[in-house]
Amino acid sequence: MPQKLIPRFSVIFQIFAILHTLHHNSIIKLKKQEIEEAAKILKKEHSQTAQDIAKQLRDKKILIYSSPKMKGIGLYWKQAFNENAKIPAFNATFPELNHNEIEMFEKKQQDFHTIIIRDEAENMRINKRIDLTKKILKKANVQISDIVLKGNSTLAKIFSAFTLGATISSELADLTDTDAAKTKILDEFKMQL
Repeated sequence: MPQKLIPRFSVIFQIFAILHTLHHNSIIKLKKQEIEEAAKILKKEHSQTAQDIAKQLRDKKILIYSSPKMKGIGLYWKQAFNENAKIPAFNATFPELNHNEIEMFEKKQQDFHTIIIRDEAENMRINKRIDLTKKILKKANVQISDIVLKGNSTLAKIFSAFTLGATISSELADLTDTDAAKTKILDEFKMQL
């Protein structure tokens, strides 16, 4: 683990450490090609995509919608936007959001931007829900970024999503002259506890 790295900036290192421990204690079995693909993904340059998305998110409230298998990724992105860029971001998962949250789109919601995170090998029923939801969002004037995670292994897709989310939140912090490393309100809150 890198020394003096803020915990939220070291998630990938933490995941690798946990996977290493689980693998070497025969709790899970990792394949060499999965690790190699995940490592290759980490070296991939995400900055241009992150900059493009960050520009679209400026001055928006962010809704992060994910498929059930990407639920943890959606939560991580929400937390990264809240903590790094200091902006409103919310997270929900298909199909649950189609039972209640979808009703808010009866009215125009142009101050929202929705990021949809899904796997390229997504369940057909979830894809149908996503496509129908996108139609509703467009009708309500909500901007949409559809992030389709690609790769041969789930591990590579997860690492790609973590890296992209962290990079977008950092780019957005830079765009708004926000210090992503500082957590002034959180620090004050902890002091008062």
